Amino acid sequence: MSISIPSGGHISYAKKKLWGTAGKVRGLKVHYFAFDEKEMNIDVDGTAKRVKKLAKEGKHIKLFIMGASVFLFPEPVKEIREIADEIGAYIHFDGAHVAGLIAGGKFQDPLREGADVFTISTHKTLPGPQGGTVLSHSKYAEELKKAAFPSTMSNHHLHLVAGNSSR
Repeated sequence: MSISIPSGGHISYAKKKLWGTAGKVRGLKVHYFAFDEKEMNIDVDGTAKRVKKLAKEGKHIKLFIMGASVFLFPEPVKEIREIADEIGAYIHFDGAHVAGLIAGGKFQDPLREGADVFTISTHKTLPGPQGGTVLSHSKYAEELKKAAFPSTMSNHHLHLVAGNSSR
């Protein structure tokens, strides 16, 4: 379950018919959070109802993807954590567009609020070379390492080492 593109979500988390990476490339069945357009944020109660309705249809949510390309306010990670715990789902927080605010202590702290995994871009709101980082809890370390190497990345880029170590 992710945020829809019109609500600020990223194409990576879109449905197959929209050519989203999650749907088209990974073959995932994507459902969207209920979104409160007045508050410009996830509608927690609406999402809880949607999750229950989907479960009755045999469609069980396994992963909530929070964070977006465009979002104005902290997202309800704690509240979605409660829903995730009820159904045995994980939470991934995509902080690519707010990583600098989070690092500076001016935005929410997704891991402390209940996210299982937190990903960032090193070049959007942080001053650094293009790259990314995965942050998580130690209980997921081995699983994440195996998922990343060698299937999605094969090496580090030596031309970035100096750029990253100069901070």
